[in-house]
Amino acid sequence: MIEYALVRVLLDDGMKPDYLLAASMGLYAAAAAAEALDPRDVLECIAKASAVYEAHCPRGAMIAIFGSPTLHRDLRVLHECSDIAAVNFDSHFVISTVQRHVNEITATLDRNGVTFQTIPVPYPFHSRWLNEVSDAAQAALETLQCRQPKIPIICCSRAAVIEDFCPATIWNATRKPIQFRQTIASLEARGPCCYVDVGPAGTLATFLKYSLPPTSASRTFSILSPFAADLKNYQRLISERELFADRSINVM
Repeated sequence: MIEYALVRVLLDDGMKPDYLLAASMGLYAAAAAAEALDPRDVLECIAKASAVYEAHCPRGAMIAIFGSPTLHRDLRVLHECSDIAAVNFDSHFVISTVQRHVNEITATLDRNGVTFQTIPVPYPFHSRWLNEVSDAAQAALETLQCRQPKIPIICCSRAAVIEDFCPATIWNATRKPIQFRQTIASLEARGPCCYVDVGPAGTLATFLKYSLPPTSASRTFSILSPFAADLKNYQRLISERELFADRSINVM
């Protein structure tokens, strides 16, 4: 709801993005903002999907690891008992696992001096364990009336523009790993960008600080943050929009 509202405000203030960049459930907000889905239908669908996960999905955990994604290959317990759920930048990735493996995984990370943080999510999204709810979840998604987005959407589950917006695309955004690092690399290869984070905590903007190469001419704006400067951040973005007229504007 927050992401959708911020995009609508940006559009009302005359800032039209070239792309909406969606990671995981952010695809719901992007689809609503791009008028590919009706906002009310989105809310109803999320409620139905939540009920499906609560009824059928095994409990688990998502763990953010501050280290190279190669750790997933090098540490046996990681590659045997978890899936990579996201690669955000060179020294930050997320794994998903089921509850029975959590203690062994965290103990191994501690023993190897790897910094990590358990994300407050009770299910192993973006992993093989979601296959158990695939049929029920996709049945809930089939009720959505999908249209082609009026603003192109780039989904991080495929690191590319969505050409065929449909229920399967929405499901894959939750089931497949988030390829944020690869998505940003693809955008940067096209030229300088302006990235606008409409999330509630500026998380993706923080990831970009570590993703963008030192030579990048791209700009990053975060609107909402824990530091109570939201209106000031928004006003700065609007006042400076003429300065990046020659850059691709990507709202994420």
